[in-house]
Amino acid sequence: MNIIASECAVQKHHPEWSNVYNTTFIRWTTHSPPGLSEKDVVMARFCDEKAVECGEAVTEGVEEKGIGRELADRVAVEGGDCCVPKGKGSL
Repeated sequence: MNIIASECAVQKHHPEWSNVYNTTFIRWTTHSPPGLSEKDVVMARFCDEKAVECGEAVTEGVEEKGIGRELADRVAVEGGDCCVPKGKGSL
């Protein structure tokens, strides 16, 4: 996370992320334009490259099993829009 945080400061682009034990979830999204921007794609690629360099990337069998797509779809649905304030009762 420190490697990514340093690059975030350089790029002036920050993700929504969480880290639990040995798993880090990073979600790149942009307020304007809505959805994904070029910076989101560049930073996601940077994260993937650093994960490989650190020996932390899980690549074997991910696409064949559909894990990557399934996880991305689930996070998108469950996460909602990170830029929209949540109601008091949603915590």
